[in-house]
Amino acid sequence: MRILHTSDWHAGKKNGNISRKEDLIHVLGEMKKFIISEKIDCVIVCGDIFDKPTTPPDILEVVWDFFLELNSIKVFSLIISGNHDSQDFLKSMSKLLQLANVKVFANVINPREIKKAIFQYEDKNGEKVNFAVLPYPSPNLFARENSSYEDELGKYIELLFEEGAKERYPIVFVSHLFVSESIPSGTEKEISVLTSYSIRKAKFPQFSYCALGHIHKSQKISTTATEIVYCGSPYQIDFGEREDENKGFYLIEISHGVLKKAEFEKIDQKRVLRQFEFDIEKIQIEKSIEEMKKYPKDIKKIKLKYSEAQGIREIVKWKTVINSEIENVVSIDTEEKTGIGILEISDGSEIPEGTIDLNKLLDIYHKYFVNERKRKEEDFLKVREKLAEIMQKSEEEY
Repeated sequence: MRILHTSDWHAGKKNGNISRKEDLIHVLGEMKKFIISEKIDCVIVCGDIFDKPTTPPDILEVVWDFFLELNSIKVFSLIISGNHDSQDFLKSMSKLLQLANVKVFANVINPREIKKAIFQYEDKNGEKVNFAVLPYPSPNLFARENSSYEDELGKYIELLFEEGAKERYPIVFVSHLFVSESIPSGTEKEISVLTSYSIRKAKFPQFSYCALGHIHKSQKISTTATEIVYCGSPYQIDFGEREDENKGFYLIEISHGVLKKAEFEKIDQKRVLRQFEFDIEKIQIEKSIEEMKKYPKDIKKIKLKYSEAQGIREIVKWKTVINSEIENVVSIDTEEKTGIGILEISDGSEIPEGTIDLNKLLDIYHKYFVNERKRKEEDFLKVREKLAEIMQKSEEEY
């Protein structure tokens, strides 16, 4: 059995006002070529198939056409929801998508009905695999007043494994979550990669393979019990991801009940996200403009650094020149060159002035909220969810 493991398409994504639709079309086209040439039996999409709860019709058409094309060549697909997806929307589409040979898991299955979270798939040669499925495990579902998020999530994953192991077939765990030993790319929502709401690799039982989404950087996490794999996003989602970072998907091969292969397959990118920083005092911007012109199709983010002696007129002049001569510019930010101080935090850690480490700040506030103020975990979750709502609205406005 040959399985393609992908996730984090973020269909509908925009960088500034620049749509990533052509990047999505490109990577889905490359996947389809691979699926045909390598005779793939099954495709699993491990969450964040969409970037926002509401998606433009033309983007929906691109996504649904992909699955219809897979159905036409008799390839089965399995989709789970991620933290960016609308569970209600995916659930509403689930019965219709079944007609296209697509199985959708939009919601976390109640532990009392854990059998429903095991989906057995059999390929044309009679090879069977049990998919143990866990859509995005929201802290609202797993955090308890007298038990940690990790402990409750670990219990659920163990239940999944025990149920899947009742029949002696390979068990592939499919989820969208944060393993604490993983390395985020920097473009995931910071509020969704808090260490308070992660799980250590030691908590994973002996699945044949763990197919994960959520972290945009492709990586394997070593463990003696199982293969824990983030396939990563198939294209750069935002500027926090490195220009030279490999993007693609994983090919999984199972034969006679044994995992034989788990290999990363690279996709060449249609467009690269590039960042440029110019110091008006130190370099001639004309040379930098010529450098940027070498990448006309790539999406660019620019920072102009200036000194107090340089007036607003000089900044406006160069912004105007750049906008008139350079294509696909998301933004031109400005930064005054000043000395950088250090902010001291009450727990002894330090954060440079002018930066906001949301992950760090929320962890510190979480400890203060629960340990010092003696507030309930569920109250902190309400604060966290409200902050997530504010951040989501801010992103949409941007």
